[in-house]
Amino acid sequence: MHYDAWLRALGKRLAAHRKRLGITQAKAADTCGIDVKFYQDLEYGRRPCSTRTLFGVTTAMNLGIDEAVPTKAECDAALVELQDRRLRNGHAATPNNVTSSGAAHAPNGSSHVTNGLSASGPGVATSHSMPTSERHAVFGASG
Repeated sequence: MHYDAWLRALGKRLAAHRKRLGITQAKAADTCGIDVKFYQDLEYGRRPCSTRTLFGVTTAMNLGIDEAVPTKAECDAALVELQDRRLRNGHAATPNNVTSSGAAHAPNGSSHVTNGLSASGPGVATSHSMPTSERHAVFGASG
């Protein structure tokens, strides 16, 4: 599964829930106690968020975490959308040169995965780019 596609599918779920509630993005951001631009970026899948932020947003919006987390099918559909957008813009077929399997492909054809997350790129969090406290929360590390 590709992280950018997962973020996009998560954002679609947040947007659908907000629309069911009949509130604006500004009202949702206010309810969650976050900046409206940050909330918009979450809905559009442009902003990675910590588990703490995701928990806070879903709790404030009265959305169960199981309702917020996208399915594999939703992630696959989001990946296709991202690939189509990149092709229309004249870029490589996959975001950050990552396949739907999650393996990052270097120009020489080799691949690698870091701590279960694919190779880094703009907006893609790797364990090394996260603060230590978040890294511990996400990856279950101790100490």
